[in-house]
Amino acid sequence: MRRATLVLVSLLGLMALSCRDGGESASPTKPTGQVVVSTTEPTKTEPLPAGLANAATHQDIPTYDGSGQVVHPDIVYFPEGWRGYKYWMAVTPNYYDSAGRENPHVVASDDGSSWEAPPGLTNPVVAFPPCDHNSDPDIVYSPRSDELYLYYMEQRRAEYCGTTNENRLRLLRSSDGIHWEGSQAVISWDVAKEPLYLSPAVVYRDGRFELWLTTGDEVVRATSEDGVSWSPLEPVSIDSAPWHFDIAYVKERSEYWMLFVDSPVAGARLRLATSKNGVNWTAYPDAVLSPGSGWDGERIYRSTFLCDAGGVFRVWYSAKSGDGQWHVGYTEKTIR
Repeated sequence: MRRATLVLVSLLGLMALSCRDGGESASPTKPTGQVVVSTTEPTKTEPLPAGLANAATHQDIPTYDGSGQVVHPDIVYFPEGWRGYKYWMAVTPNYYDSAGRENPHVVASDDGSSWEAPPGLTNPVVAFPPCDHNSDPDIVYSPRSDELYLYYMEQRRAEYCGTTNENRLRLLRSSDGIHWEGSQAVISWDVAKEPLYLSPAVVYRDGRFELWLTTGDEVVRATSEDGVSWSPLEPVSIDSAPWHFDIAYVKERSEYWMLFVDSPVAGARLRLATSKNGVNWTAYPDAVLSPGSGWDGERIYRSTFLCDAGGVFRVWYSAKSGDGQWHVGYTEKTIR
């Protein structure tokens, strides 16, 4: 056990150098090909020995409904700043499980703690839906166009929307973080025929966009040259069942890292998985973060992460309290 612990400490120390590189209709796509499973059992080690400490309190994030209750954060970080801020976050309000309010917001910060809507920006950046709900934003920077890309899910199921029965991955783009181009559907699925894909995680690496989605039972992946037209979905191999996740590429190890929630119900924890190619994943068994005793006492939910040059592993995580409130808190750990 001591050797396994030392192995992962070293692994995470290397990760700390860099966790991120800094039309209305679309054709349905579905998983193709076979799942590739490694014939060699991966070595299991403990993720983040002693784990992350629970945040004593949540951060204050402004919302259009005034509730301050939010879920599903995703952060892009600019060490030298971009359009006046170092941190840009996509998040959705969620007032006591009111899914209809999950319309993507954009907020920004200079310190990763004090958040505001930049002057001139009106939230939500996605309007209220006519039926069902929006959810699960993921924000990524495209150095090719010097723009922020904001992806989110648009669910329009027949039980809420009559004859419409679709799930769509949609995209907004902005050159200044304030004005967002009209939303476009980049992938659409017929919910009667396809799984309900959730929690998009997008990485921009080596001039290409990479996308992962989960159903809670399986994970799929696609690639794109422009972030709009995507390859057919391919299934990935992971010896766990991620619910919602965030994914980043770790340059120094030539690996992808995933922080994922292991359950959609009370008691859900945050765990770690790694991959060399984005297709074959090893999930580590122990929790990185578990429910606390206060504002995050009911469950941990979708989280986002960064690492700085000083070896600090930084996590913004959403969580639900025992009385049903949703918020985002911050925790960190020096890992080398």
